Amino acid sequence: EAELPTSLRLERLTRQALPDLEDGRQFVILSAPSGGGKGTVGKLLEERGFGRMPRFTTRQARPGEVNGADYFFVTREEFLRRESAGEFLQTAETHGELRASSRVLLKEYLDAGRKFYVEGSAGAYLEFINHPDVKSTRYLSAFLLPPSFEVLEQRLRGRADTIDETEIRERLAKAVEHLEKTRSYPYDAYFVNDQAERVADAIAKDAE
Repeated sequence: EAELPTSLRLERLTRQALPDLEDGRQFVILSAPSGGGKGTVGKLLEERGFGRMPRFTTRQARPGEVNGADYFFVTREEFLRRESAGEFLQTAETHGELRASSRVLLKEYLDAGRKFYVEGSAGAYLEFINHPDVKSTRYLSAFLLPPSFEVLEQRLRGRADTIDETEIRERLAKAVEHLEKTRSYPYDAYFVNDQAERVADAIAKDAE
């Protein structure tokens, strides 16, 4: 084990420390820095029987994204109205756009009794898990680590058709900030996203 890279040792140690829950885990909170692979791993979890709980966002839909499946795309006014009404578990602002997870949807998904996952912003993670509606649930919080900073940058630059150089630099800076924060955040387990299929299998197993 001493020969393993530090990140993989962290993955192994945190997974080994996961407690067994008698009634199992109800859902997965999937966090990662921008470019960390949340979307890819999430799609693979869906292939393994997990539902996706979409969040609300004020940004425009990207090519191929479906309203109500990937996100609920709403105006800033509609978002702020829902926030004022107490409909959200947490809110976050990324690159000038707002995102939030819905209290109503969480209850609906829990009541359905099916395994699901929700993407959790690393910046708003503490607000999410400390909300009373979440504290009473059983979940696995998983943080995806990039194999290296170089790989993270390559992934972001691979999106050059949808984001420009300025945003790439902003996302890299934000990724470093999120990685720093995770050192003190209480994630249940860390996963090195070197092979998305492997990571999805591991998360699905740990979420049992």
